[in-house]
Amino acid sequence: MEPRNLAMDCRVDSYVGCSTFTKINLRQPMVPQVYAAMRSHIIDLTWRPGQFIAKADVAEALGVSQSPVREALLKLEADGLVEIVPRSRTVVSAIDIRHAAEAQFLRVCIEVEVVRTIANANTFDAEATGVAAILKRQDFYASQGDLSGFAACDNEFHASLCRLAGVGGLWSVVMARRSHIDRLRHLDLPSRGKVEAVLSDHQAILAALIEGSAAKAEAAVRAHLAGTLGRAEGLKTRYPQYFETHQEDRQAS
Repeated sequence: MEPRNLAMDCRVDSYVGCSTFTKINLRQPMVPQVYAAMRSHIIDLTWRPGQFIAKADVAEALGVSQSPVREALLKLEADGLVEIVPRSRTVVSAIDIRHAAEAQFLRVCIEVEVVRTIANANTFDAEATGVAAILKRQDFYASQGDLSGFAACDNEFHASLCRLAGVGGLWSVVMARRSHIDRLRHLDLPSRGKVEAVLSDHQAILAALIEGSAAKAEAAVRAHLAGTLGRAEGLKTRYPQYFETHQEDRQAS
């Protein structure tokens, strides 16, 4: 799969589009729904770094007032996904590789222990636990070129391993910290060979768990999680307008 031209129409003075939104369920709490809708658009790069967010447009598209939109934007600001300038503008933040690296460090720490716990128990059944079915669906999405479905299965695979290790609640911690690495992943996923590499990595993790080898499972997880971050500098070179540049980086250049 060839990467799409993500740089197209991404001017710093452009506004995000809201045409792909659907009205939210007004019978349910509004702020979490508004937050989830906007976060999804930022993570999958429908809303691109540097674009402005007009609260009124978002509110109209979702069928709500501007109040829940403001609250959701504050949560997104806390996630590092938007920058809010009071009485001025709100803009989609740039991808921060340092933030991504910190999130990846946390994820490695958690997921290495997750697979070691599962492997050492030596009771893993890929079919009974549903893990094998997740990877079959992911393989199907890959064959259809459905990167959205593919990415959803990726999350489901790793979340299921956390649950099987008895620490399912930690996945929410990972999710809360991984916004910048997820945007890197969405930049990287269309690259030639990336989908196939992810599928191969997942099968290696699965095989190690079936074998009950904690050492092999740990090695497979470390290799898998190093993938996207290892290509971050190359992605930054390819899409420089999407990335945060720190002061010392400017001095070094």
